[in-house]
Amino acid sequence: MKKTILIFLFFIFIGIPMDAQESDYKKQNLEGISIFPNPASHLFQIRGAKNTEISKISLYNVLGKNVQESISKSYDKENCVWSIDISELSTGVYIVSIEQKSGETFTQKLVKQ
Repeated sequence: MKKTILIFLFFIFIGIPMDAQESDYKKQNLEGISIFPNPASHLFQIRGAKNTEISKISLYNVLGKNVQESISKSYDKENCVWSIDISELSTGVYIVSIEQKSGETFTQKLVKQ
């Protein structure tokens, strides 16, 4: 897991070719998961497709330290939306890691204002 985060951080700071960004964007849409708003100040939400089953949501700082982990209690089943409170976190850049029950992991950068 740490290796994945380090690779992800490498691409954030070094840059990703445009083709890779477009490919990643399409893949994220195919998986049916989106994170909003981004940047966020107190709360962000994760929207999944109707069949999305999330087992764990983790937030990592840019050093790879796990700063928050939860199985979201704030789940709106009708709209497939999970709400995550980040009001206790410091301003900065975080990596959101979403583990699905199928074993797939989705990661995305989140900016906390």
